[in-house]
Order: sequence, then C-alpha cells, then structure tokens
Amino acid sequence: MLRLFRPLAGRSALTATLIARMVPLAAADHARLAEAAALRGPGAAPVGRAALARRLVAGSLDRAVDAAATLELRGYERDAPRRMGPRRPSRHDPVLLAVAGFVIAAALAGRLAGAGGFDAYPTVSLDAGPAVLLLAASLPVAALVPFGAARG
Repeated sequence: MLRLFRPLAGRSALTATLIARMVPLAAADHARLAEAAALRGPGAAPVGRAALARRLVAGSLDRAVDAAATLELRGYERDAPRRMGPRRPSRHDPVLLAVAGFVIAAALAGRLAGAGGFDAYPTVSLDAGPAVLLLAASLPVAALVPFGAARG
C-alpha cells in the first residue's frame, strides 16, 4: 500500500496504512473491554459508555505511542526514505579477510612462541616481555583496520 501511494503523498500513505491497521485493533479492544465489563458479575455496577470509551482511548494512546516509537526507530521521523548511497564493504571483503587471517596467524604464532604466558596459582603472574607488549600494541591497530578500509 505504501508503494502504491508514495508517489502521490508519502506521509498520507503511511497514515492511511496505520489507520487501516489500527482500526481493527481498536474494534477488537472494544469487544474485549465490553466482554470484560459484562463478566464482572451481577452485583457490579454497570459500566457506562463514557467509562468504556475512556479505557478504549487510553489503550489506543498507549498503542499509538508504541507505533510512533517503532516508526521513529525505522527512520520515519525524518523526511521520506531515500535511496541508499554507495554500498559499504561487506564482511566478506577479500582485503579485510586477509587482514583478519594475518591477525589470527600472528596471534597464534605469538602464543606458540610463548608470548602471553599466564599463571594463576600459587600467585598470579603475567609475562610482560617484548613479544607480549608487541602483541598487545597490535590488537588496537588490528581492530581499527576495518574502519580504515571503509570506502564511502
């Protein structure tokens, strides 16, 4: 429905779609509230139309706030959605895959060479040699590589 009416009026199409979705929900809420009022028992005071309408409006407002929050998260608080720009690099980008493979290989080589030793018993001890410091310094650089490789 949105695609059909968007060329004519983007916001009106969204409003019409929301109304078409919310009216049946409000009718179902009304039926449920009327049934709940009828099931209160013979000793209960009858529920007037104003009280029923007040409860229906309160529920509808709660549902409208939820729908507005959902639409805001999807980007409808701004102008009409536009076409996306150039595609961002995929996680399957060969350059990033090669860098990730190199980082994993370097970490494995460092671990096999004895870098990063740790003993928790009888006292906590941690290696702090040049290989460990080099490996620790390379981790933030490796984490920033995907951001530097981003095109667009």
